[in-house]
Amino acid sequence: MAQQKKVAFTIDDVPNFREYKKAGNNSVLLEKIKQANIPVTIFINEINLTRFKDGEGVQLLEQWLKDKNIDPGNHGYAHQRYVGQGFEAYKNEVVQGEVQTNILLKEGGKTLDYFRFPYNCLGEDSTAQHKIRNYLKSQGYAIAPFTIESSDYIYNKLYLQAVAAGNTAEAELRITQYLELTKNLLLFYEGLYTNQPPLDHIYLFHDNALNAACFDQLLLVFKEMGYAFVTMEEAMQNPYYDQDNYYHGPHGFSWIYRWIPEDEKRNAIMKREPWVGKKLYSLYLK
Repeated sequence: MAQQKKVAFTIDDVPNFREYKKAGNNSVLLEKIKQANIPVTIFINEINLTRFKDGEGVQLLEQWLKDKNIDPGNHGYAHQRYVGQGFEAYKNEVVQGEVQTNILLKEGGKTLDYFRFPYNCLGEDSTAQHKIRNYLKSQGYAIAPFTIESSDYIYNKLYLQAVAAGNTAEAELRITQYLELTKNLLLFYEGLYTNQPPLDHIYLFHDNALNAACFDQLLLVFKEMGYAFVTMEEAMQNPYYDQDNYYHGPHGFSWIYRWIPEDEKRNAIMKREPWVGKKLYSLYLK
């Protein structure tokens, strides 16, 4: 009998001030997560709390953290890239990023166990990566990996442009393209693990308008491909996550590639990976 495929949903850059205000002081994505009743880990940038007035940001974050299915993670205070910051300076990014979250967690029975690097940049070389990894471990953090992300930040920008222009058809097209890429990436990665136990995926996406608009459809993509939704903690029990990280550079790509020792093999597989394509990427850069 085939083993159950699993995925953990993780959301970066929480909370989103702009979308909360546009929706009349409501997080549409949070409400949809509650309705779906699935586990999610959120990665918080506490600088986002300062964009609100009169403590609204703290209140919104508290709404996220109160949900029984939502676990918290630290995403750095100001979403700074580790490369260029230096080790000592970056320790402040970690510490500042947990202050308000820990206050809110005191009564909730949850703990802040994961740190996800902004841009998934773990450091410019093995020395820098080793130093910050040991520091995070001393502070009780595990580094949060991901295996799949489908460039939602690109589709989100193009989706927002279409919405602003009143072009409903184009907005729907961006959603369709985003969901298609997600499915194609899942198929691609599954193909890498043929005749092996399935990899429990960790899916990375963002607290943005695109995902708020199509969250139910996104869930359906995974359901139709046979995935069950699990916590990040459960996904990381999969033996694949015990593998060494062989990539010691600044780029923020999937852990699937970090587990490949040979640079040539890694690069060859990456070149085959589905992506948004030159046309959409050029539109994104405009």
